[in-house]
Amino acid sequence: MIDTAKRARRLIRSIILQRRNVAAIFLCVYFLIALVLNLSYTGDQSFVDLARSFLAGRLDLVSGSTYDTAPWNGKYYWPFGPLPAVLLMPGVFVFSLFGGVFYQGYLQFFLGASIAFLCFRIMRVLDFDARDAWYGVLAFCCASVFLGVFFIPNYSFFAHVVTVFFLFLAIHEFMGKKRYGLMGLFVGLAMAARPTAVFGVLFFLGDIIFSRMPLREKVASLRGLLLPMVGMGILLGWYNYARFGTPFETGYLLQTLAIPELIIARAQGLFNIAHIPGNIYYSLLALPSLVFSDGAWAVPFFRSDPWGMSMFLTSPYLLLLFFFKYKSIQTKLLIFSIGITALPLFLYYGIGYWQFGYRYALDFFPFLFLLFFKEYKERNKHISPRLRTIIMVSSCANLYLFVSLLSYHP
Repeated sequence: MIDTAKRARRLIRSIILQRRNVAAIFLCVYFLIALVLNLSYTGDQSFVDLARSFLAGRLDLVSGSTYDTAPWNGKYYWPFGPLPAVLLMPGVFVFSLFGGVFYQGYLQFFLGASIAFLCFRIMRVLDFDARDAWYGVLAFCCASVFLGVFFIPNYSFFAHVVTVFFLFLAIHEFMGKKRYGLMGLFVGLAMAARPTAVFGVLFFLGDIIFSRMPLREKVASLRGLLLPMVGMGILLGWYNYARFGTPFETGYLLQTLAIPELIIARAQGLFNIAHIPGNIYYSLLALPSLVFSDGAWAVPFFRSDPWGMSMFLTSPYLLLLFFFKYKSIQTKLLIFSIGITALPLFLYYGIGYWQFGYRYALDFFPFLFLLFFKEYKERNKHISPRLRTIIMVSSCANLYLFVSLLSYHP
């Protein structure tokens, strides 16, 4: 009788804990789906092909598809930053010894899990309890555009995951030991995957400038922050020069395009104010499409627009940003760095075809994540039941819309 009562109490306690940790349970399901997709996806492995080239001592692609590449002097080059391929080199080398293939998803899943851990740690540093911290992880990993790039480890999505990982490492370091040399290194590494991510350094730069530390300490901190980035910039310049004969050509201007809309857009310039309306529409305003069959509304009823969808649809909690007061210098610096990072993205001709939401926003989304929860904590001790519901419903809706996008896969 006593044993039965103990078992009953344990069962009741377990159910209560599960109800209280619904975000953690959802994340377990989410990462299980991500694991299956990352381990099973074998298409679009261009960074693996580039890693093979690096191991062979070459900068051009020696194998694989030439889709989206930049042809130059009879060779094909990959216009994206080289870091994702560099990170893949150890795995590609080891697997090649046994005749196997090391796919991007093998590393991408590990990076995604690390990003979730960093989100959790940042939430805890912001003084959220563990339960609320799980909702913060859910907000970034599921209730945002990150879901789409994490689930499909193709070439461009893998670069986004690498970028987000290093930006979160920089933010985590900033909120911890604050070693500016490491922060500069992490931002520099993010830049080596996605060049536009470099503007995130403005937040850390501003924090040094507006701090109350002595001038000598400021100079030392600025030196520590900028030297790794300058070094990375020199390496990237050499990489471009070795391929195209100039440090300023990345290959994007030479890239072969197959989509007519992108060909027309690039003819107006790689960066041009003419591209701003399209980017603003797909980043802030675009909605899913209605699905009809024979004139009737049909399953799946709503379908993701492959050109992108509004961040306020994929992350509706961001609407609260319009109601915060932003009194501290740090939050103003965050807004400034986010805005500067977004500017070249909005000026860029390539909106990004076949994507869940506006994936280019991931170049600044880690800072947007910090801004949101930093400001939210100023007004609330805990994440409210209403915000938890919004995050959970958004996560479920994003999963649904992501599945609807799969029919658009090239």
